[in-house]
Amino acid sequence: MVNSNDTIFGEVEFLNPTYNQETVVLYKDGEKTEYNAAQGEISEYAFEYKRYDKATQSTKALWFVYASKRIQAEDENTVKEYFMERQINGEITLYNFFSLETSKINSRNYKHNYFVGKKRLDGFDLVMITRDNYREKIREYLVLGNDSIESNLGTSGYGYKYLSSIVEVQNAWLTGNPQYDILLSSINSVDLN
Repeated sequence: MVNSNDTIFGEVEFLNPTYNQETVVLYKDGEKTEYNAAQGEISEYAFEYKRYDKATQSTKALWFVYASKRIQAEDENTVKEYFMERQINGEITLYNFFSLETSKINSRNYKHNYFVGKKRLDGFDLVMITRDNYREKIREYLVLGNDSIESNLGTSGYGYKYLSSIVEVQNAWLTGNPQYDILLSSINSVDLN
């Protein structure tokens, strides 16, 4: 068992979004070790991905961080531990969550939803946000009190597709970040084309 305060270095094998939410495979000194979210062996893991940028003709390092979270998935009746990709960390934390839908033998479709974590006086609360419940949950849970965002919901730049931008703006508003107006104007300038 890994001590929760230890850091282990190695190479993470990324297989697919749903597999890596349940299991992480780590190679260290030629040895392969698997850690399962359900076992609670590690609290989070991260890996670097180098993406080629055509505009600058160079590679850019991107970090992906997966944190262990206990959630109830959309199509399950039980609570389960997952490694969820943390996209934004702040007063409101945004996690990506994927489920696999298969309709034929070779037909795979990854369904993407979000979980939003919000600090509360009694702890940390996670809420799933889907395309279906977006309008209800975002008003009730995410942007409460921010009239600039609330009054624009349903307009260009304020839909489900832009949830990560909305979370960034709301975090700036909650913390009094001087970049708030710039971030808000970037949402307002979204072009539908």
